[in-house]
Amino acid sequence: MQQTLSRTLFQVITTGMQWSDVDDIVARLDENDFWTDEFTAKALENAKKAEVRHLVKSLKDDEGMPIFHSVERTDPVTGETKKVYMQEVLFNPDDYRTVIEYHMYKANYHEKIARKLNDRCQQQYRMSFLPGFEEAVA
Repeated sequence: MQQTLSRTLFQVITTGMQWSDVDDIVARLDENDFWTDEFTAKALENAKKAEVRHLVKSLKDDEGMPIFHSVERTDPVTGETKKVYMQEVLFNPDDYRTVIEYHMYKANYHEKIARKLNDRCQQQYRMSFLPGFEEAVA
C-alpha cells in the first residue's frame, strides 16, 4: 500500500515560494528529496500505463481502423475486471466474435444512455438531439 506523502513536509518545503506554477513546485520538491521511492515507482508505473494506452489508441491502419482492439475480461478467481488488448493481425474467428460482441454491447449501452439523456432534455428544455425525435413545441 502506498504511503501518503507528507502534507506537513510539502508545506515546509514550499514555504516562502511566491506565485509558482506546478513545474516550479515540482522542481523545489525534487531539490528537497520530497518523493518517496514507493511514490516514484508507482508514478513511473502509472506513466508507463498511460503511455501504453495512448499508443494503443493512436495506432491505426490505412483505413483509419485501430490496429489494437480491446475487451474487458473478468478473472474467474479474483473477480477483477481488466481491459485486455490484442493486435487484430493475431485474431482468429473467435477473437473477432468476442470483439464484435463487446462493441455491440457497448453500443447498446451508449444508445440507452443517449436516449435517456435526450428524454431528460426534452422534459426540461423541450428539445431533442436524436434523429427521429421531433422537437417539442414550446
